[in-house]
Amino acid sequence: MSNILVNGLKSKVGGGKIIFDTYLRLLAESEPDDTYFVLTPDRCSYASFESDNIKIIDIPRWAHSNLATLPLYRFIMPNLLNNLGIDAILNFGDIVIPTDVHQVYNFDWAFAVYPNHAIWGKLPLRDKVFFRLKLHFFEAYLRRAAVIMAQTQAMKSRLEARYRLDNVVLVPAAVTVAEASSSKKSVFDLPKGRFKFVYPANYYPHKNIDILERVAAELKARDVDVVIVLTIDPKEHEAAGRFLDRIKCGNLDDVLINVGRVSAEYIPALYQACDALLMPTLLETFGLPYVEAMDHRKPIVTSDMDFAHAVCGEAALYCDPMDPLSILAAMERVWQDEEVRASLVTNGVRRLSAMWDWPRVFAEYQSLVMQGLAGRSPIGEQGVASS
Repeated sequence: MSNILVNGLKSKVGGGKIIFDTYLRLLAESEPDDTYFVLTPDRCSYASFESDNIKIIDIPRWAHSNLATLPLYRFIMPNLLNNLGIDAILNFGDIVIPTDVHQVYNFDWAFAVYPNHAIWGKLPLRDKVFFRLKLHFFEAYLRRAAVIMAQTQAMKSRLEARYRLDNVVLVPAAVTVAEASSSKKSVFDLPKGRFKFVYPANYYPHKNIDILERVAAELKARDVDVVIVLTIDPKEHEAAGRFLDRIKCGNLDDVLINVGRVSAEYIPALYQACDALLMPTLLETFGLPYVEAMDHRKPIVTSDMDFAHAVCGEAALYCDPMDPLSILAAMERVWQDEEVRASLVTNGVRRLSAMWDWPRVFAEYQSLVMQGLAGRSPIGEQGVASS
């Protein structure tokens, strides 16, 4: 039997949390023979996964903060590996752990492959300093991973080109979207008779939510029956509260409608209550809302960026995310043309049918870890891994 560390310490919100939570659920259902030591964002929330072979472990509370990221990976993690006798690592964290232990690292920090993107200039000073320091250690530790998993071909190509890597494998993200129950369909009190775009995102600079203030002003000036639904928690970031205040003071809150943070169980109901996905994001490693929208038969308007094309293909209309008129033009084609909407939905369904499901993704995660334990190189042994 082997001891395996699963690092999900930073999987707190969004797609990262969904991936980590689903992996852990499938791990528990598989009743593993090896012993898994699991780092989670909140031990109490994951206690139900514990068993003889799955141990939810604690680290000091201070080490959960972003400011502790660098000492966490430089000092705490290596000591933890030694104390637990870890033989392999599945790392869903933001940077690679500096160790010689076989490590499979799930890449999920788009800033690292867009180091010169304009978004860096939009970061608050504190975040900019922290991200640059984090990027330094990301680059320093990256080659300590035996295998790096990229979720799209765009991310794989960027990692290989920028860091000259030959150990990047393509393991697409997977989404299993639950149907909304009838009791939840009426949760969102949204205006009837108006075309509703939804942008399910937390308020982060790379999500580019601020651009929607100008889009909303133009929608209001045109007096069209179109609204944009947001899912912002005003407490998540001081800039989020300021943004929502500006929307209200500008009398745009009847066009930009904020329903607050939506838990995973209500996401299907939110899609059912809306007509299309609008996602003018600037950076993504995958973008789970794209697949959610396809699953719920919703057309997509998103950024004309390589990461978006990699997931959406012909299931989306693309726009310049920094130009409100470009965003509006793509939105207008969707809300005005039923044939365009139908074509996008059809393309999305077709694209979705070719995507990996969770059992396949889980099996690939486990295979890459186990091949390392057996002393075999996973690169090139499977078709997708060598693609």
